[in-house]
Amino acid sequence: MKPIKLFWWAPTRHARLAWPEIKTNPGVWVRLAARTGRVATNFGDELSKHVVEAATRRRVVWSAPGSADLVGVGSVLGLYASLGSGAAIWGSGIREHLDPLESKRLHDRLGPVLAVRGQLTRNALGLSDSQVLGDPGVLAPLFARPSPKVDRRPLVIPHFRAWASVGGRDTLASLRAAGFDIAEPTLHPKSMINRITDSSLVLTSSLHGLILGHSLGRPTQLVSWDSHGQSEPDFKYADYFSSIGEVSSKIPISAVLSEPSLRAAWDRADAKTPELAAKTSKLAEDLMRVAETL
Repeated sequence: MKPIKLFWWAPTRHARLAWPEIKTNPGVWVRLAARTGRVATNFGDELSKHVVEAATRRRVVWSAPGSADLVGVGSVLGLYASLGSGAAIWGSGIREHLDPLESKRLHDRLGPVLAVRGQLTRNALGLSDSQVLGDPGVLAPLFARPSPKVDRRPLVIPHFRAWASVGGRDTLASLRAAGFDIAEPTLHPKSMINRITDSSLVLTSSLHGLILGHSLGRPTQLVSWDSHGQSEPDFKYADYFSSIGEVSSKIPISAVLSEPSLRAAWDRADAKTPELAAKTSKLAEDLMRVAETL
């Protein structure tokens, strides 16, 4: 059987994906490569290959948008449609609100839609209320290993832009000094899954840090780094939260350096953990079911 040709964000594989990163984020990727040895990668996007292989039991290869069979994990629908058309969609999302003309143009570029990430993407594309929802990152438990419950620390998973400013890097240094574990977003996705499984609490400004934290059953809190210029669209977080019937709620990363604020966030996250794990497990079941057609 032929491999599935899958598109995911991978700037080292495609010149038109690489140029924006070379232009706007060169220092960030150099700093992260020095820490992990991995250049211009993101664990959430790279997870796409692994979850598609697990769901379909087929080999998966990266593909440029123009020749892709499938688009999976990531806020990549707009990017995909600007470079390709006709691929099936399995759990992907958009990054921000679209006007009606933009929505129609995007929808017309897509192939069969098996699932989208959340209600906001579904509504933007004019899809049925019965459309299957879910980010394929919820399949992360398929790759989890048992973790010894020894010496767990809170884990911080920043979006890569946290390394883009002096203020962001100073905050990272303060968190390390306070005993927090910092997981760079350039980690291999299975390494990130292990780090999350080993943590006592996940504090993340990365969307897939949030999704993996919930699906792996770890107390997880969304944090913001906006004061340091690290700002991602609220849309994509709200889109994911809509798939599990929750409302996005962030706290500033600086708040966790205060013991009372950290404890309050931890307690709130811990109380929600079983419910969120159950909700993401249901999404995973739905995604596996529709993947049978691939």
